Amino acid sequence: MTGNVARMSLLKIAGAITLAVLPQVGLADTILLDRGLPNASNGSTPYVNDAGQSDTSCQPTYPNCRSNVSWQSGFGSGGNYFLAGDDFSFASSATVSTITVYEIANNPVSSIANSAPTSEFSSISLFVGPQSGTLSLVSSSYTFQRVAYAPATDYQGAAGAFFPIYAITFSLPDTLFAANTLYGFAVDATPNTSNPAFCNSTSSCYGLFLAASNAGLSSLSGATEQGADDNFIYYAEANQAAQAPAFAGLCNSGDPSCGGWDKSSDLNVTITGTAIGSVPEPKTFGLLTMAFLGGLITHRVRVRR
Repeated sequence: MTGNVARMSLLKIAGAITLAVLPQVGLADTILLDRGLPNASNGSTPYVNDAGQSDTSCQPTYPNCRSNVSWQSGFGSGGNYFLAGDDFSFASSATVSTITVYEIANNPVSSIANSAPTSEFSSISLFVGPQSGTLSLVSSSYTFQRVAYAPATDYQGAAGAFFPIYAITFSLPDTLFAANTLYGFAVDATPNTSNPAFCNSTSSCYGLFLAASNAGLSSLSGATEQGADDNFIYYAEANQAAQAPAFAGLCNSGDPSCGGWDKSSDLNVTITGTAIGSVPEPKTFGLLTMAFLGGLITHRVRVRR
């Protein structure tokens, strides 16, 4: 797809690489929310990569039902700057230590030296706050590791090239989140224009693409999809310097402004920390009150096939 319409990507096998899919978890931490990457297959039926079938004809018993896609943060549309995001909640209050998202690199595996997040971007930032409000910058400190769709499958683009996947783990200072509260998150990145492989031929180059998956197909392949609701979220701000992304709308397969992906999708995310009970303490995200946006912003988004 071209212009401001969605750019999607679909993925394939990258050879015999042994790669971890989940980030390291601290000794005192547990996984509080697991909405990780889908598995590459369930027996002989693939669920990632290849063009697959349309949502109306793709059934669990059909082959080539692709579940994976990636949504882009960091481009202007209609005078706004959009960040891809999603939401989460916990049944009990919890201190969060890390939030991990999964990035599809701009540079393919054939240019692996230039594909790492630290090579492609000069900074990457995580924003968190009330799901339907304005998010706040909570961390620009991250680690990363190359991962894959199990057992060892990279992301396949529309032209057939394969792109590495990176787990980007943000460190939070044991931040307390309230129970049964819907939070939103979004990720933004600043392109590293000094990267030898920096792409400036189209407006979509070097946006940050975040991995997402169709929860129904992902769970059929054996993946865990906690908190999936068949939507991801776009947050908008006037420009990148504002660093105050505000809720712009839920995106799903029924919304034509959300990129042309014909299957529902949720961003893949893994959150670690410690559940501490149902009564939050002061200075938590749950005690913040943010103004709800009165109207949704009309937008068109990019998705990589």
